[in-house]
Amino acid sequence: MPDLSGLRDAVALALRGPDPVEAMRIVCRSTAEALLVDGVAISTMSGTRHRETLCASDDTAAELEELQYSLGEGPCFEAFDLGVPVLLPDLDATASSRWPIYASRAVEHSHARAVFVFPLRFGSLRIGTLSTYRTTPVPLEPEALAAGAELAQTAALVLLSLQDPAGTAAQVQREASAGHLGVRVARHDKVHMAAGMLAEQLDLNPDDAFDRLRGHAFVESRLLVDVASDVLARRLRFDQEPDGAGDAAGPPEQ
Repeated sequence: MPDLSGLRDAVALALRGPDPVEAMRIVCRSTAEALLVDGVAISTMSGTRHRETLCASDDTAAELEELQYSLGEGPCFEAFDLGVPVLLPDLDATASSRWPIYASRAVEHSHARAVFVFPLRFGSLRIGTLSTYRTTPVPLEPEALAAGAELAQTAALVLLSLQDPAGTAAQVQREASAGHLGVRVARHDKVHMAAGMLAEQLDLNPDDAFDRLRGHAFVESRLLVDVASDVLARRLRFDQEPDGAGDAAGPPEQ
């Protein structure tokens, strides 16, 4: 197993320092190095409609997170729900079985060929996920799997430590959106704003409006945040769609 003895000391020092967000960067760097993976992302989550990517090491890691948010399904949600790692050593093989839409789009639009997701938990509290990918279909070694579980626990402790009255958690999201924790990541507040507009347009409750947005993104093979941007900019109005256009089959409702 990779030597992670100095990781928690480095994280604790960063949390006490002038820039507590450095602790998140340390976890991201340590994960990529310890697991020998090509990219890492850390997300908070409370369900399929509410999740935010806080750290993405590169564009592919960010795209994989956004794809799952748009579809409402994928390994991140299973790891979060079940509290166990979800390991997909070959996305091409997964395309014909579990999450075929997620796997096929991930293979088609990104460099990822293997995905490994670890849940972030503290006792019974579910917090989010630590996601990694490889560009080759190679499984994680047993030592890397053990290291991933330890790194996920450290990431969970970091996120809990950042939930303070000084607003450090908000600082994390601002820095993530600005690309200071890796690449720029999309904030999802615009999705919920767009769902609110759609709810008013179509006289729907917010959850049904959100599902209508997600269904449209699915049918159009677009990311949910991009559809939301069109709604907010009034480039897209669902009450002007032809009858049935927004009711095409989409991902399962959550």
